[in-house]
Amino acid sequence: MKHQSNRRISLRHTADFICFSALTVEDRKILTSLGYTTSAFPNTVYSIDCSSLNHVWHGIGIRNINNGVEFIDFTNMDSPCTLHKKGVSVVYSGKKKSSHCCLFSTFLDYLAYICLSRMDYEMYIEDCDYIILNDFNNLGYFLVESEDYDNINMFLPNTWAGKTLAATIMDRNPTAKNWSYKYSIYPDLRSCLYYQNT
Repeated sequence: MKHQSNRRISLRHTADFICFSALTVEDRKILTSLGYTTSAFPNTVYSIDCSSLNHVWHGIGIRNINNGVEFIDFTNMDSPCTLHKKGVSVVYSGKKKSSHCCLFSTFLDYLAYICLSRMDYEMYIEDCDYIILNDFNNLGYFLVESEDYDNINMFLPNTWAGKTLAATIMDRNPTAKNWSYKYSIYPDLRSCLYYQNT
């Protein structure tokens, strides 16, 4: 995968239109090659086409709470970027808010968790809301929202930023559980899923 930061910047600020559709066969093939089990995905994950600077980009993504879109084009990007407004993404377990939540840094880690928890039931948290930061700058929103949850389960990257984030959350909420030990030899859940399937 090639990371081209100038393209990510142009997409973030100048996406003219965004078209959502169900995951295409081709996108499912790409995701399967990366270790994902797409049949386990919620219907909040889309194939996305967007236009920027007279170029149409294709990838997958998920909406955030501010009507922005978290998007990745696997051909040109290593990590997702935000189209339009930044914000966290929330996938609720049911009609009512749960007393448990799981926290992820990106939607790709969230999708990796869905797949990995089917193989490692210890990681599976029943009746749980899923909160995806999408950007570490969205931590403030989560800290406010976290007060509504009795149990917080963190599945953050094993990087300096991820460890700092986990420590910050645990300082505020000592009952929060850091699950990064389950994938300690990998930088994140996405990498853990990929290498367990290769």
